[in-house]
Amino acid sequence: MLTMLTLLVACFSQLDVVADATIIYDTSESTDTFLVTVMQTMMLVVAKITLTPISGLLELLIKHNDIMTICHTRVSIPDLLPHAPLLTICDGSR
Repeated sequence: MLTMLTLLVACFSQLDVVADATIIYDTSESTDTFLVTVMQTMMLVVAKITLTPISGLLELLIKHNDIMTICHTRVSIPDLLPHAPLLTICDGSR
């Protein structure tokens, strides 16, 4: 499961729900399905691992993805962690 999570994080901005998203409030069915199925499973795995692999996943996310593209989609950091408003690092208007 950790291998799958690593591959998803490394190629995150290449996923259709990120690459094809045009606005942050995209209401397409594919985005909703992705958020409910894949993202919830990813968060369950992340919740069970130690800090060392999490820091490695963050490094992969930053090095191999276009963070600005990710931040302007519904599959962004603020939507993953709605209880942490300080993580809205991408856009000062939010």
